[in-house]
Amino acid sequence: MSRDGQNRGARASTVTGGLPKWPRQYAAEIIALPTREARRKALADVPEHLREWVKHYVTDYFEKRKHRREQHGSYAHHQRN
Repeated sequence: MSRDGQNRGARASTVTGGLPKWPRQYAAEIIALPTREARRKALADVPEHLREWVKHYVTDYFEKRKHRREQHGSYAHHQRN
């Protein structure tokens, strides 16, 4: 039950133990998937009321990763011989 006395548990998805799953947990699971297609399917399975929030986290992660790669170039360039 939340602070305002409303039971929000019915809307939340669950993980083992019946605890609600947070948007960042969904995002972490989606980010770990190997293909874009698998990530799209997993995002579609996120409860509708959390989907945009999770999508924001996933998109933000990949944008930052792309930016880091553009800034630092390939890792081979930085290796010592």
